[in-house]
Amino acid sequence: MNFRIIISITFSFLIAFASLVVPVAYAQILLEEQSCFQIINQEDRTVYGHVETAYTQEQTRHRSNFRLDEGEQVQVCTTGPLYSGGRLKFVVRTLFPVFECLTRADRDVIIRREQNPDGSYKKNDDGFTVWAQCY
Repeated sequence: MNFRIIISITFSFLIAFASLVVPVAYAQILLEEQSCFQIINQEDRTVYGHVETAYTQEQTRHRSNFRLDEGEQVQVCTTGPLYSGGRLKFVVRTLFPVFECLTRADRDVIIRREQNPDGSYKKNDDGFTVWAQCY
């Protein structure tokens, strides 16, 4: 195949792909006082994850990591910026994210995993074996 044709096809693909990129919506919700909630681990092992705010107009956001042993809980507080509905992004991960959702900044988050009688793990409605109740 001709080198010019390959370059032309590649360039056309990149232009078409760039038109599909959606611009980041900046957060408009900032709180005057902190909103706090608990992250509660009801899993039978240590879980890792993070909570993050929405982007600011300066293209920055805050991320707070957590590590919770079985039965532990931690309090998280924020003033935002928040996603619509006053929500934060909540992620449970191993090496890779295994569950994520947007959850309200004023409701506790409970991390769960339940075992079937045969030893396998139950999945929630979205197919996750480890999940959190998000609001």
